[in-house]
Amino acid sequence: MNEEELKKIIDAPDLPGEYSAGREETVRGMIMDSFRTRLRWLVVVLWIYIWGFLAVAIFSAWRFFQVEETRAMILYATVFITAMMFVSVCKLWYWQFMGRNLLLRDVKRLSLQIAELTERVGGK
Repeated sequence: MNEEELKKIIDAPDLPGEYSAGREETVRGMIMDSFRTRLRWLVVVLWIYIWGFLAVAIFSAWRFFQVEETRAMILYATVFITAMMFVSVCKLWYWQFMGRNLLLRDVKRLSLQIAELTERVGGK
């Protein structure tokens, strides 16, 4: 098989795994897919923690501006910073989790493309 035939096969528009902007994964789709995995219980617990610590951070920020004492201000500022750091770490872990799922899906799609290309090349 020469290079021209391989180029025709690679550039063929009828390949099911061909890139299409309409099928590009969206953030909303990745979030919904994270709730369909085997670790969905962990994702649910993580989202509960994120919303809980976000509520704690908002409450502590609100209380920070209500108090008059310096000691209480330091306390609420520390609670706010700690809660926001926890929320940030949880979100970073979640983005890594979604990226891993996206990468696994792309590897599977690529292996299917390779298998189809091998079948087409072998069939000629």
